[in-house]
Amino acid sequence: MPSHKTGYLYALVAFTIFAAQDGISKHLGTFYPPVFVAMLRYWAFAVFVLLMAARSSGGIRGAVMANRPWLQISRGVLLAVQIVFSIFTFAVVGLAHSHSILASAPLIVAALSVPLLGEHVGWRRWCAIFVGFIGVLVILKPDGEGFDNSLLITFVAVFMLALYSVLTRLGSKSDSAMTSFFYTGVAGAAALTLVGPFYWVSIAPQDWGWMLALCITGMSGHYCLIKA
Repeated sequence: MPSHKTGYLYALVAFTIFAAQDGISKHLGTFYPPVFVAMLRYWAFAVFVLLMAARSSGGIRGAVMANRPWLQISRGVLLAVQIVFSIFTFAVVGLAHSHSILASAPLIVAALSVPLLGEHVGWRRWCAIFVGFIGVLVILKPDGEGFDNSLLITFVAVFMLALYSVLTRLGSKSDSAMTSFFYTGVAGAAALTLVGPFYWVSIAPQDWGWMLALCITGMSGHYCLIKA
């Protein structure tokens, strides 16, 4: 199968997994601090990344040796913060409303690909991006009741997600998928560990299953996205 078609399949699988993951995130974010939820998820993610790196051809040392380490660290931390924002907005704004806005991420990716990746975006695609953003405004239904300030967090989350996707593509030009995967898990876990313990709470027994499902979907989804 041509490489671009394989990439499309990986992307389809990744975003299907992310859809299920967001539903789980909304449930957990309603009852627990988003930073705490994201931290536990990233701890499991980091363990999984280390195990995969150890089994790879170059081992953990090979995965760490990034050609552009600051780029890899930045995208790992960026995604961790984005996930915290997303969990918060799922719980506060609502899953359907949040996803309506998050669906504009590909539009931002296309716009950012010009200055950051040097890709060409023709006038037809720019027109599609413009129409897409009009659609986002329609979803928000601006009226006399005023603007919901909580939606600003959703806008920040969608921009961060788009920027992460572009930086992932940029990192793939110089580093392997294993290196990108390693920094996604380890850098993100390190960043959240600096903050998450301050929000530590006890998890109800019935929610441990949901936490496990969140960890599994997070690991598999981001690996598929990096492969894409």
